[in-house]
Amino acid sequence: MTALDTFAATLAPGGFSLYPAPSLNAAYDGVSKCFEPSAAAKADAQANAWTAVHMADWWSHLAHDADSDTYWIAGGRDRFKAIVQGLASYSATADAWTHVPAWSGQPGGHCYQSTAAGGGRVFYLPSVASSGIQVRDIATGAMLAPIPLPANSIVPGYSSAWASATALEFLPWLGAQGSLLWVNTNQSSTPSKRLSRIARYDFATAAWVSVFGGRDVWTNQHKIALKSKHAPIALVGSSTAADQRPLGILDATGTLTFLPAGPMNATPSGSNTSRGMVFEHPDRQEWVIACLGTQKFWSLPAGAPAWVDRGPLPSALVSPNTAALATSFGAAFVKYRSAGSEMYAWKPGF
Repeated sequence: MTALDTFAATLAPGGFSLYPAPSLNAAYDGVSKCFEPSAAAKADAQANAWTAVHMADWWSHLAHDADSDTYWIAGGRDRFKAIVQGLASYSATADAWTHVPAWSGQPGGHCYQSTAAGGGRVFYLPSVASSGIQVRDIATGAMLAPIPLPANSIVPGYSSAWASATALEFLPWLGAQGSLLWVNTNQSSTPSKRLSRIARYDFATAAWVSVFGGRDVWTNQHKIALKSKHAPIALVGSSTAADQRPLGILDATGTLTFLPAGPMNATPSGSNTSRGMVFEHPDRQEWVIACLGTQKFWSLPAGAPAWVDRGPLPSALVSPNTAALATSFGAAFVKYRSAGSEMYAWKPGF
């Protein structure tokens, strides 16, 4: 068991507690803590009249690499500045947070859900994405060849430019060597211009493959994409309480089906009222969303006709700078605070 598992074992069902994570607030460069711009980035920003901002916003969950039991998130602003881009990670086995500044040499932007992990690699799509999808080897820390972006016309019948906020997820069960999932929607006030497109990069053939295309499926360009630990499926899409849209399930055949719509938020969008942190029940195939708008937990058991209200969120989680880490006991949450970030453990009571 990891230190986090051991700590969570003391929680009663439904329990929630602050988890002591001293490395979370250690200065990685002698000055800056995890999620914060490096001292070098701050100095460059001051000298050249731009603003260096912490990376811990516009996110919903950290990507998990099961092989190394590590969690990952990337981003940084000003989005055009490579020096401010951070790659933050949590190693469950070492019980340690790390932050690698200027890690890719490329620009970036808001985190969105544009970090994925799997097969010993981390993938990140900058919102300034002309350089392709960045790839880093987890074991060595080496940057690998970037994955080229899919053509705008990869999904037949659609050719508009991609929206900047793409959700990525690594799916080990889709394709002979796995696939990198790409979920993208053009946000528009005109329904016919809301193009939702899903594609996958097939590692065996090194080619992009069309998965799904549709108009006015999702209205929010800030998507989620999360693979299940219990079945060869992935949860994709976005929804808000104000504009309830059905999330989708992608299976191992590449088929997309839709779930019942619900009154909760499922998006890494920026404000409290539209944010929802997404993970899965530790014991079974059941999606769980910590919704900051309704300030409740919601879940959808497999085959259920509707989302279930699972009770109020702890007040400590109602913050736009909070993200979830799916764990073997339930979920951990990390919350960035300039005065000192915090980590929490939660065990479902259902």
